[in-house]
Amino acid sequence: MSARAVSLRRTSSPPVGNDRGAASGRDGLPSVLRAGSSGFTVFVLGMLSGSLVGALVPPLAAAWPWFVALLAFAVAGCRARPTGPAHVGGAGAALVTVLLGLPLILLFPIGPLGGSDVAGLLVSAVLVGAVSGVAARNRRGRV
Repeated sequence: MSARAVSLRRTSSPPVGNDRGAASGRDGLPSVLRAGSSGFTVFVLGMLSGSLVGALVPPLAAAWPWFVALLAFAVAGCRARPTGPAHVGGAGAALVTVLLGLPLILLFPIGPLGGSDVAGLLVSAVLVGAVSGVAARNRRGRV
């Protein structure tokens, strides 16, 4: 066997069974940040599709931004896999979504935007993210 073949060998075996999540870093803060990024993607794509929805279904156009925001918070909360309480991870992921999307909302407002609207967005992010985080953990079987 050549020296090159020996140097390319694995020195440790991969994790077995359900241990893969902890070994690959899927749980914890990186997971919450990735989940917030996924929520932000849903948020941006949903907001970009708002003009199409407004053209196809005009009565839905006024509620579309709030629907998209709630959907983005739910996606973020469901994708979070925190090592601690599920409601904290889900709420954290939804807040990451808000923090990523807030500059876009403030720079390109759809309508008049006041402080109460931003506060409502933050409160709804925490509530929807926490509920969806708990629901996702219960669905995965980790109570």
